[in-house]
Amino acid sequence: MRTRFGALALLLATLAMHPAFSQRGGGGGGGGRATAITGRYFSGKVALEDGNPPAEPAILESNCSMTVRKEAVTDKNGGFGFTLGQGRSDLMADGANSSRSAAASNVDSTGENCSITVRLPGYTSDIVYVSQLPSSKVDLGVLTLHKAAGGPMVSATSAKAPKDALKSMEKGQDAAKSKKWHEAEKDFQKAVDLYPGYAEAWFELGQTELETKQTDEAHKSFEAAIKADAKYLPPYAGLLTLESQTQNWKTVADLTDRMIELAAGSSPSYYFVNAAAQFRLHDLDAAEKRAREGLRLDAAHTQPKLYEVLAEVQAARGDPAGAADQLKLYLQYAPFAADAAAVKTQIGDLESRAAAQPKQ
Repeated sequence: MRTRFGALALLLATLAMHPAFSQRGGGGGGGGRATAITGRYFSGKVALEDGNPPAEPAILESNCSMTVRKEAVTDKNGGFGFTLGQGRSDLMADGANSSRSAAASNVDSTGENCSITVRLPGYTSDIVYVSQLPSSKVDLGVLTLHKAAGGPMVSATSAKAPKDALKSMEKGQDAAKSKKWHEAEKDFQKAVDLYPGYAEAWFELGQTELETKQTDEAHKSFEAAIKADAKYLPPYAGLLTLESQTQNWKTVADLTDRMIELAAGSSPSYYFVNAAAQFRLHDLDAAEKRAREGLRLDAAHTQPKLYEVLAEVQAARGDPAGAADQLKLYLQYAPFAADAAAVKTQIGDLESRAAAQPKQ
């Protein structure tokens, strides 16, 4: 039995936490390119690590400042094409009738903070940051799906589920595939009523409640899934979706610590989110540790903002030269970033400060 666990939570958390360093001195530059990002057409191909297309359709998702849209579905060869921002927004953070979603009501109208990722159960994907692409870029090339390492994607509690609970679970999954969310919610609720220890059903219930914008109820369902099986990874990501929206940094740090423990080495995004949260909590040692761990894992340089976190840490420690060096590495791997102009200015300021420091 498979669950619908994708990259949504990580993307929400990532885009909710731009390090404060890049916000100083007019962050968000880039010559006005960001205003033309939404509405651009992109095409490409999704493949597994062996180069073959996935055996089942994968979903291309965009995330623009916590507005997640399902933009396209791959064909039998893994191909896709879509116009950014025109897909269905099933999980818009704004508009939810919940106190938890109130802090996430600012939807990006410029498209500056947009990323593209692929969702397929059991896999993590490459992440494309649109602001880092040349304005003429259309072909995204091959987006690779990586088998999720560590951290069980299927709960051990499912093997103990009684027949009637399994049947309700399967009915709920069928309804969810057809986007019949209210039917799915009833079926998943029945499954957990029949078997309160059914972690996967609790997670599916939480996902469905997110689809219908019942964020408080989704929070309770994800917590119930973790209570039923503390080693089951997906509900931690579900909670991360919610806690990142409200910028609850302590909980974000705790959740990503646990996700790294369960799935060490599976995604540099976990490390970036954790490092950014630790910096917000003023724990410089923890922020640096997680950022450097993430960089060691990130051979493809999918998370260049890890260098911005390290720059923040170095600047906070009174090392402007070290901070400038980290920002140069950021621009090396993200030359078309929307904040590139502001970062270049910041590098100049840092180097001036370093030159003015007394020689030791």
